[in-house]
Amino acid sequence: MYNKPEEKVKGGRKAKEKKEKVVKADTKEVSLEMHRKGISIEDIAKQRDMTAGTIEGHLAHFIAKQELDATEILSKKKLQAIAQVIKKNKTTALNEIRKELPDCTFGEIKIGLAAYLAEGV
Repeated sequence: MYNKPEEKVKGGRKAKEKKEKVVKADTKEVSLEMHRKGISIEDIAKQRDMTAGTIEGHLAHFIAKQELDATEILSKKKLQAIAQVIKKNKTTALNEIRKELPDCTFGEIKIGLAAYLAEGV
């Protein structure tokens, strides 16, 4: 049994050929780029087969890193309301904040919290 020069043998078996790794784009980066193109959170979610909350979480990541301004997503009024609850209750727990602001989604609270923490208050 002779091996062809291009065949590698390990333990009497042919070695598997290594597959090239496919570099995938960072999913958060994709959401950010779509947002920067003016696509709404709901439309990004539909196009990417994700929930709006997931997309809001992606964008909150960039708000926390101060690479995105929260006012591009939420009104100043809503951001201020979230910040007030955080200060008043001395909590960053989403459930606790939501109890005070039932009209806000968890995604909106994540964005407001990211903005609040990014300010270093």
